[in-house]
Amino acid sequence: MTTNKLCALFLILGLAFQTAAGQVASPEVRSGDLSPELKQNALALLSEVAREFSQYNVPENRIQIGTMIADLMWEHDERTARATYEKAFSELQTMFANTREPEEGMSTTERNEYFSRRDTLAELRYQYVVTLAHHDTQAASTALDALKTKLLPDYDPLQPAKLELQLASIMAARDPDKAYALARSQLAAEGIAYEFITTLKDLHTKDARLAATLGGDVLAKIRGAKIRVPSAAGNSARPAPRPAPGAQAEIDLWQVGAFINAASEINRRADRDKEKKMPPLFSDAEMRELVEIAGRAYLAEPNPSAPSIGPLMPEILQHAPALAPRIRVKVGPKAARDLDTVTESASYFNVALKEKTIEQLAEEAGRAAPNVRNQRYADIIQKALDQNEPEKAQALAAKITDREGYAFLFERIRIALPIAKAKRGDAAEVRKMLATLKTDQERIGTLIELASSLATKGEAGKAKELLDEALALVMQRPIDYTGVESASRISAVYAAVEPESAFVIAETGIEQMNKHIRAAVLLDEFYDYGSTVSGELLFDAANRAALRHVPNSMTLLKHLARADFKRTVKLADRFERSDIRLLLRLRIAQAVLDSKANEKEKQMVEKAECEDEMH
Repeated sequence: MTTNKLCALFLILGLAFQTAAGQVASPEVRSGDLSPELKQNALALLSEVAREFSQYNVPENRIQIGTMIADLMWEHDERTARATYEKAFSELQTMFANTREPEEGMSTTERNEYFSRRDTLAELRYQYVVTLAHHDTQAASTALDALKTKLLPDYDPLQPAKLELQLASIMAARDPDKAYALARSQLAAEGIAYEFITTLKDLHTKDARLAATLGGDVLAKIRGAKIRVPSAAGNSARPAPRPAPGAQAEIDLWQVGAFINAASEINRRADRDKEKKMPPLFSDAEMRELVEIAGRAYLAEPNPSAPSIGPLMPEILQHAPALAPRIRVKVGPKAARDLDTVTESASYFNVALKEKTIEQLAEEAGRAAPNVRNQRYADIIQKALDQNEPEKAQALAAKITDREGYAFLFERIRIALPIAKAKRGDAAEVRKMLATLKTDQERIGTLIELASSLATKGEAGKAKELLDEALALVMQRPIDYTGVESASRISAVYAAVEPESAFVIAETGIEQMNKHIRAAVLLDEFYDYGSTVSGELLFDAANRAALRHVPNSMTLLKHLARADFKRTVKLADRFERSDIRLLLRLRIAQAVLDSKANEKEKQMVEKAECEDEMH
């Protein structure tokens, strides 16, 4: 895996071009703030990059860069964009044509490399198809049909079902009928997969009528299927087999349960629609029928697993309460008590914690059993912190009796309070709290956040004073990882209020950065980490490392480009490596031209973090 490679290189690189990881949010630049001159300069830069990106020797780099260029070009020059997409498609086709089945007797290392290659192909196809689909869903669908290969008998990253459902979700906004047709075909082929449920939810927000029709298709499938219930002895590991032609379909209970829970969530969302423009997915009678089918299948199993019915029990109690006592008898007294706990937890986590307000949850937590009350308050505190409401979290924290066990949560509140006040621009209150903070790092972070808030309000002078104060604190300490991070965050806000300071920080550091880059590349090649191929940096490795360490580049680049476009481009040109120069010039064009650049970058960061946790 290349996700953990070249981290130091791109952390340093990010000082010039990106904000560092952290909670600070740089002042936004709205697309309407862009002058016609800036837009034309960015388009000219994009055209230059489009002419030069063929210099990359690695096909993966050409495909990814070409896809990004075509995406940015589409709105301004659709003809050239289509031609660029075609070039990337041709290279992808060649790579798919060269796929082979695994050879007999491969070593563990060889098998890992083989599947890593298929993973790479799957990701390239995903990026290409999803990006193109936002412009032309039919072209994307045609490309996906052409980018298929013989699948391996077991797990295969190149299985297209998930991507086809992702394509259906994108289609839902522009062509709901096609989205329905694609999702229905996937239902017939793959059953009630997680991605199918996601597509159904997306379709309901775009066209509730078609979503209800698709929901009816699922109900019909469940009516005619055999529901596989895991036994207490254990058969849950075996997936439902693909039925032979004409044979009765089989569906796992967990799939039916996931669908019922999703349908219930959609119905609740429709109930909250005050204008009543969003009809429910199912009527009460249909929901009752679904729940009864699942409940009867469970009762028909001679020795069913008690935990398998737990997630469905809230729906059973609501729509088919007569089944609940029969299920309790079926599982026996001890399992029934455990089932009550599972049922209460499922109702709490799937509904209450997601949909109720902090105040409603706090009232319910006060009535909770003593053995779960502290955890209930802790869950609500987490929600309050996620909603940037640390004052509410602080009030709730006073109700937790286990002070030692939840000390980590109290520390989160302590750190979040000044940051929240800084985000609101409460300068006087922040000043009072600065002296109470434990470390210079906390003071620096709070000063930067307050500066960003004041900059957004147009108080550039006060923001600059705070940044100067934060920079002075940074300079008092030895430059280490946190120092680089802090300097990067300061540069990001400087770019909005005093671009000259941000430019100076970047320009004076690039020579040193080039030295670190040379050393990092040599180490990568020496240890064969896989972030370079024939001396060329892989775009995916570079991008993922930068996202993980410096995830908010788009706002900073837009600020700098607006202040002095030529000087911003020259920052990229100061780097020794041509692959880095071209990549950063493309990023500059993206920051200026793509109105959703920040949103896309955030999604990429979240995806990278999720994949890092999985590995």
